Amino acid sequence: MSANVQPDHIRERIVTNRGVAALFVLLSVWSLYLHIRDVSSRFTVPEYFWVPRIFHGVPGLVLDLFMYAGFVIVILGLFGSTRDRVEKTGIIACFASRILKPIKMLFPAYAAAIWWVDLGFILAFFLASVAVLLRLSKRDSASDDFIDPPTT
Repeated sequence: MSANVQPDHIRERIVTNRGVAALFVLLSVWSLYLHIRDVSSRFTVPEYFWVPRIFHGVPGLVLDLFMYAGFVIVILGLFGSTRDRVEKTGIIACFASRILKPIKMLFPAYAAAIWWVDLGFILAFFLASVAVLLRLSKRDSASDDFIDPPTT
């Protein structure tokens, strides 16, 4: 009996270029800097999910929820498009602050604790982006080390 063989369309990695990986490292450092610089924000409770309310009342809430749902769909699409566990960790950690925002809105008494959890996710994003960059650098240096054997 032969097994049903289906073509595999899921890529091994999303980031295959060292320049893009270095950009993610810089973005994670910048995000970490902005998060730590504004320590007083750990006590503030956001009033919107994605964008400041353009429309007031129900239309603004519907637009905000629609944009938030689209954002979550994009995150799930990125998460499903790679097999690399380090990249999956980086994707989750990168977008965790936007995912945690509704929780912070629902439980304003725990805003400071959620801020610390968000800081942990930003640190995880930094570590994952550094790991991806190091993995790509190691792979590129291994291919550069291969030299044709001398002929005797």
